[in-house]
Amino acid sequence: MLELGSIKKTRVYREALQEGESIGEARGLLRGKLGAVPALYLRNFSVEEIAEASGLTVDQVQSALPKS
Repeated sequence: MLELGSIKKTRVYREALQEGESIGEARGLLRGKLGAVPALYLRNFSVEEIAEASGLTVDQVQSALPKS
């Protein structure tokens, strides 16, 4: 039976770990951008300006705005 230490040395494990870290980083960046949207909107930035500056889509920006 494989032990955890030997599994961690496999190429498959390292690739899966790297992929998981990349996905987590991308999610964190997206969450941070979305979190800044309401503050920018309250400072009179337009939805289009926020989208352009952040790299988000207009739909993503609109979905991050508080519901009125």
